[in-house]
Amino acid sequence: MEGITLVISYAVSYGIGLLIIFFVTKAAVKYAIEEKLERINEVIRSEINTKDFDDLIKLRDFELLNDSELEEVIEIYQNERVNKENYEKYLKYSKILKELKEMEYFNNEQYDNKINALQKYYNID
Repeated sequence: MEGITLVISYAVSYGIGLLIIFFVTKAAVKYAIEEKLERINEVIRSEINTKDFDDLIKLRDFELLNDSELEEVIEIYQNERVNKENYEKYLKYSKILKELKEMEYFNNEQYDNKINALQKYYNID
């Protein structure tokens, strides 16, 4: 009987250890992939910004925009990008908060408070 108990306790502890290793590995891989994707997105955004502004400058060179109009249009594009990026970040962080709520880390009231604070931070209505 002691042998069976010993085998069962060993199997359970071994299984728990494997689960812990699995989840740690999964989290590390997910973090690494997300970090790489964010870097790729930054490069893409940078290339898009440069291309768009080059096109706007060409409009000025064609004398379709004067210097002050060009500055205004560039500011509008930059503000729109910032708003879009903020909304994307809001979606990312709200997804994390939702996952924490689903894992029962937050109760409904805590989750609602966190989401409201996040909306206020990113100025989301």
